[in-house]
Amino acid sequence: MNTITHFEIAARDPQKAKAFYEHVFGWRISEGERLLEISDQDAGVSGHILPWNYEEPPYVAVYLKVADLQATLDKATEEGARVIVPPTPIPTGIFGLFLDPEGHPVGLIQYQEAD
Repeated sequence: MNTITHFEIAARDPQKAKAFYEHVFGWRISEGERLLEISDQDAGVSGHILPWNYEEPPYVAVYLKVADLQATLDKATEEGARVIVPPTPIPTGIFGLFLDPEGHPVGLIQYQEAD
């Protein structure tokens, strides 16, 4: 637990970002339904590029695997973090995103347990 499990790159021009990372690092980036998927075989950890159409600047964030997402968000806010994505269901579990006291985005994923 509490290890990096995923990363994301928010890009205003996802296709330009895709071409950049493929050229610079040799990553093979595949087209997903909404995201551009980056294989852990290429990057060392799985990731994706997502379209970013918001006023806030684009970003790169790491996601940490945690046992209790809400408890981790609570601890982070006690230490000065600001939650920007509350616990949100995804097919593999739930995720959330906060800004640390310096303004860096940090993602959390609590994977659902296998039945």
